[in-house]
Amino acid sequence: MFMKGCKVNIETGNNLKLNIIIVLVSVLLVENIFVVAALHKKLTNFRRPISKKTLIHRSAAYTKGELGNLYRYTGTYETDGFMNEPQVSEELKKMGKADLKQLKTNLSTGGPIEFFNSYYIVQGNKAHSGDSDIALLMVNNYNKKFYAVIVSKPNMKVITNETDRKEFIEHYVKYWVNDNEDRYDIKNIEYIFLK
Repeated sequence: MFMKGCKVNIETGNNLKLNIIIVLVSVLLVENIFVVAALHKKLTNFRRPISKKTLIHRSAAYTKGELGNLYRYTGTYETDGFMNEPQVSEELKKMGKADLKQLKTNLSTGGPIEFFNSYYIVQGNKAHSGDSDIALLMVNNYNKKFYAVIVSKPNMKVITNETDRKEFIEHYVKYWVNDNEDRYDIKNIEYIFLK
């Protein structure tokens, strides 16, 4: 009998049922190993090395906007330096001192500054607070408009000067708000439009 390209000898007698069970289990294990190997290959190939052409294109996108000179912060952990740049701090002051202080506090520990879809993105949390005080800051490279999302459990505050309507909020911000609303059991979301 042949199964999946493997030759299997099945003896007659008392061991017939045991042999069939062993064959079936081994076939299932082999199939699962191939599935796991294929999945691992897909996951490890998810992030391919970036070519020089892509890097040149991306760096050109960074430098084209009003905040093009801030591309040097991309990939760094210099959140304070980025937020204290005159072009960024001038816009962030519009949110008010208390909210700006809370935003800076909640971004004190975080990942590197990213650039995605024309936005500089900073995410982080308050030092030693775990997940109770987190924040997101997105600043548009082309028009200096921003989104700031401040979470202090159980409240969330979304502040923006880019739009004056909830339905026009940037998709990444909507996703981030929805994801963290469920994850951190947020009870109250306040939207503040500075436009």
